[in-house]
Amino acid sequence: MVMREHGWTGSEIGLLQLAGLPAILKFVMATPIDRYKLGRASYRNWAMMLGLFYAAALLGFTVSVVASCC
Repeated sequence: MVMREHGWTGSEIGLLQLAGLPAILKFVMATPIDRYKLGRASYRNWAMMLGLFYAAALLGFTVSVVASCC
């Protein structure tokens, strides 16, 4: 309710909820991360790759919401 009072749309609030997605899906990603190695620093490489993918996904969702809004 506070976000709505400050002028946030439902789409913006929904996009904000995506920020918690990695915490929800970490049990799904644990097996591939442990099984498949990405170089010597495997965990660091996985974290960088997943972080970049996540940032690109959020940017894509944001662009699509802004494009459909205006």
